[in-house]
Amino acid sequence: MLRGRIGSPEKSHGCYTRAVSAAHPQPSSPPPADRTDIDPPASTGRRLLRLLRELAIFAVLALVALGVAGRLRAPDLPPEAPGFTLLDLDGAPVRLADYAGRPVVLNFWATWCMPCRLEAPSFDAFARANPDIPVLGIAADGTPDALRVAADELGMSYRILRGDRVTQEAYGVTVYPTTVVVDSDGRVATSHVGLMLGPHLWLATRGLAR
Repeated sequence: MLRGRIGSPEKSHGCYTRAVSAAHPQPSSPPPADRTDIDPPASTGRRLLRLLRELAIFAVLALVALGVAGRLRAPDLPPEAPGFTLLDLDGAPVRLADYAGRPVVLNFWATWCMPCRLEAPSFDAFARANPDIPVLGIAADGTPDALRVAADELGMSYRILRGDRVTQEAYGVTVYPTTVVVDSDGRVATSHVGLMLGPHLWLATRGLAR
């Protein structure tokens, strides 16, 4: 009897302890943080550099492809650049012969042509950076006033001429934009159909200025 009385409180005390523990569970420590999704700065920097490198390679390949396509689509022109006389926006006559002894870039464009509008800033930047290589924008459409508005809108600081059918046919222009580079001897140096950007202009005119 005595052993039973002594053992009973122990069992009761043990049950009480377990009950208290169940009613008031002890806070468990949080699991260790999974750091596999946390990139150190060095890893992020390497990924960014790799992305920039891939974008640069893609841009170079796109420029090369654009240049090759433009050359393949270029019209078959005679060695000697066809002469012309066209009016500028002030009504003054402009002849190709006026630029004898200097290379000149002829850009055939139209106000409704989206690639023409996209490449205009590149031609303007080229004209400003290379004053010894004049750029002539030969427009296929538009009145002088409409062409002034378009030139202001697109930032064309170079000379704009009003084209005619005879000149377009002489240069084989069937697609806009078409660009023809004439060297200082009056010969066709190169021609390009389609969008032409700064690097293309630099390559097309490299070594022509005296």
